Amino acid sequence: MSKMIENLEAALDEYFANGGEPAIITSGYRHDSGTPSPAPSSPHPLHNMAATHEAFPTTVEAGVDFIIKLANEDYDRFMPESRNAEMNAAFKNGWTVSTGKKYIKIVNQNSVWGFVVNTHSDNKFNIGDILKPASFNAPARNFARGNVRNGDLNRIRWTSAG
Repeated sequence: MSKMIENLEAALDEYFANGGEPAIITSGYRHDSGTPSPAPSSPHPLHNMAATHEAFPTTVEAGVDFIIKLANEDYDRFMPESRNAEMNAAFKNGWTVSTGKKYIKIVNQNSVWGFVVNTHSDNKFNIGDILKPASFNAPARNFARGNVRNGDLNRIRWTSAG
């Protein structure tokens, strides 16, 4: 437990050392200021996954593509290609995206990864809000796990938006 607290304290120290700015993704969507991205073996890359409003794509479709890219990067940290190239390739090539009337459903290898709100007429959520799945065909509507249009992507993991 104390190691987890030390990791959290280190992440917070880094956050405040950057003036309250999250650490920067170097994947092409964000450009860093010369700070190298963490090694794939870093303990928890949460603070490296936030995107800025200026650099983030503002359409829902581009945002869905971006969260798939972030999930793939998180999977690379979990299962590097050097460890199991076949599983890594299957994960990265297993994405399907289907657009319905209200939601965009994101599926990886026959498991629903999540949903993105794709309508302005939802009474509870904004367009672009990321929702966890409640079932294969419906999202959990308790609260949004982020938004693909404003860069709120701190919860993106390869398993889902937690």
